Amino acid sequence: MLFRDNPDIVFGFMWQFLFAAVLLVALGGSLATNSFAQVLKLPRPLLGAIIIALVFVGVYSINGRMFDVYLMLGFGMIGYFMDKLKFPLPPVVLGLILGGFAEQNLRLALRIGGGDAMALAASNTSKIIILLTLGVILMPVISRLLQRRKGR
Repeated sequence: MLFRDNPDIVFGFMWQFLFAAVLLVALGGSLATNSFAQVLKLPRPLLGAIIIALVFVGVYSINGRMFDVYLMLGFGMIGYFMDKLKFPLPPVVLGLILGGFAEQNLRLALRIGGGDAMALAASNTSKIIILLTLGVILMPVISRLLQRRKGR
């Protein structure tokens, strides 16, 4: 309806997007590259302080609550200790991204199954997937036990 009733507004937006794209190609590459290169020349402590201040402002400005800032600090401490203890990053990121999706689908499957967890393993396909998952999880333990036996 917007295209039919107000074509002048749509036409104006199209010209604006075209103009912005041309400016981005012409100025964006060189201007942004030079600006970011200058920012990276700042001393690391100053750059770190600026980043931390912007993160605090950004987290607080989302909902205007200090609880969000404390939550950010808590998860930052957890991340710091995980880095010091050499936790691998990809599984953590995958867990954070896919965790909510997996939980939502687990709730849906349990609701469909009437709250019975054994309904998740009722079909042959799900049994095969469960066995393969257990195999992948237990494979490092089994390989270590086999290496210890060969070592003796």
